[in-house]
Amino acid sequence: MILEDNGYRVCTAATGRDGIDEALRGQFCLTITDVGLSDMSGFEVIKAVCSHKQMHFIVITSQDLMVEARSCGAAGFLLKPFQPADILQLIRTTLDR
Repeated sequence: MILEDNGYRVCTAATGRDGIDEALRGQFCLTITDVGLSDMSGFEVIKAVCSHKQMHFIVITSQDLMVEARSCGAAGFLLKPFQPADILQLIRTTLDR
């Protein structure tokens, strides 16, 4: 809701596989994924999408997995817990690159 309230078009997915399908079908410039998904890791989502499409990725992760997230192609990171202002600022910064 926070993203939509700030003018972003948002699409959600219940699983990593659904997220990959949506990302590949849609016209998105940014994907936000958590590392821990029900059916796969967020890193697997990034790798699958990157192999077909150029896109920015923000990963919700822990500090100890930030290096792995960067090596998978993440442009930014969110550490839990985060505030709405944190995600909005990170999105703006990532999209301005």
